[in-house]
Amino acid sequence: MRFIAALLVLAQVMASPQPAGAQDQSGGSCDDLAQQIAAEARDLDQLQADALPWLISAGQFGALAPSDLSVAALQGLPGLTPGLAQSSGAIAAELGALIDAWRSSHATSASASYWHELSDSLGAWDSRFSPLIPFQGSVASLVGLSTALGQLDQLAARAQADLALEDSLNSALQDCQAQTPPPDNAGSPAGGDTGQVLCEVGGQAGHSNSECFRLELDAAFATWEACTEAYFAAERQAFQTGGDPPINTCDPEYAAQQEQLQRQWGGPP
Repeated sequence: MRFIAALLVLAQVMASPQPAGAQDQSGGSCDDLAQQIAAEARDLDQLQADALPWLISAGQFGALAPSDLSVAALQGLPGLTPGLAQSSGAIAAELGALIDAWRSSHATSASASYWHELSDSLGAWDSRFSPLIPFQGSVASLVGLSTALGQLDQLAARAQADLALEDSLNSALQDCQAQTPPPDNAGSPAGGDTGQVLCEVGGQAGHSNSECFRLELDAAFATWEACTEAYFAAERQAFQTGGDPPINTCDPEYAAQQEQLQRQWGGPP
């Protein structure tokens, strides 16, 4: 479910053929597009830094899980036999080791390649963790490992959205530079920014379609992230108490919001 959410973010953002600012040069100059690309790169770098502590935690919790599972089996955790505790512990330990190895081998990777490869790896890691889900609510190290994976999935979803938007911005910049329109500075501030405020989100003003798309996408993502965290918490509680698992309403609402934003700011005319 966590990986599907990440794919949903990527698919929805890539549905927009290019930022609206690239289609209407009055909405932003080539310099404006270059600045947005630089901002996306900075965001990816920050997301990479944010992922590091969660990768470290995942590796540590994976190493702790075998002993925790053995203790839980001895204490009579329903459904967890000593043999199952041993095999489940081996899965968790192997997963933790894989995550540690990945982290070490990608310590100096550029942010774009880092997130492409981490997003691919997370799908495999989530699959490896799935046999441990029935016990994660009652074993502390599995709770920690699940939380770390969930946080990494959310960071990867944000990174995939940034990468998709960065690709669109790069294409738009190439088109803008190829057109090389004659400069027209009369009656407008330097850089082609008319100063017109098209939107305001969270106290930040957007002066072009692409800026408004980005601001409102960030706001929609923050809402989805909070919803997803609450969903995972409810899911863990359901596994712990034996109740019915919750229904994930976060992804459909986020998808609908993104479609609306693409029509409003980033879709074709």
